[in-house]
Amino acid sequence: MKVITIVGDSLSMVRPKEDIFFKDTYVFKLQKLLNSKFYVVPFVNRANTVIHESNQIINHDGMIYSEPDLIILHLGIVDCAPRLFGPTEHKILELISYFKIFRKIISSIIKIKSKYRKFFTKYFQKTYVSEEMYKEKLEFIIKQIKNNTNSMIFIINIADTHKTNKERSYNFNENIIRYNKILSEMAETNSCTLIDFHKLTKENKSLILQDGIHLSKQGHEILSCMLYENIKRKIKYF
Repeated sequence: MKVITIVGDSLSMVRPKEDIFFKDTYVFKLQKLLNSKFYVVPFVNRANTVIHESNQIINHDGMIYSEPDLIILHLGIVDCAPRLFGPTEHKILELISYFKIFRKIISSIIKIKSKYRKFFTKYFQKTYVSEEMYKEKLEFIIKQIKNNTNSMIFIINIADTHKTNKERSYNFNENIIRYNKILSEMAETNSCTLIDFHKLTKENKSLILQDGIHLSKQGHEILSCMLYENIKRKIKYF
């Protein structure tokens, strides 16, 4: 039996409020398609970024030491999405929110910034991970995989988002395009297989939920099939 590890964020996880349960995820569906020939292991965390994942690798992450035959990297939307608060600001707000006296003030700040989101994301541009850092950390992750394993690497690029998100947040679409360019360059430079999910979601918005970020049931189904077909072509086990 061969092992496949999926490294990702909430896009590969359940969302019960949107009626997305484990059996609906592409992780489960891929395992079902592969049957007993492969064992699919998800190393996924909500709000996961390349920075977090690079730290995990340094700390002897199981992603590497489970010796997978294939590693699927699905990271990017958390890194590139326009934010009202940077990671440091977010941590500060979270910390001081423990004090009841500050909660109303924090709530008011969030409401104002949310109301004028387009303005703040245009003139105070923030992402959790800058383009430069995204490229640096992604390259580090790939090098660590190549130096410590014989794993093949698939990279799933960032899906397109809905018109609502593009209108609410300045440069949301442009961010996705720029970060996807980094993914394409990394895949080509390091002989990784790029899974172009962005193209499909740009052509078919039903693959994404109403939040413009997470996968719909159909999106999970399609992505699992894309991965399956690429695995059949790349891995001589069928």
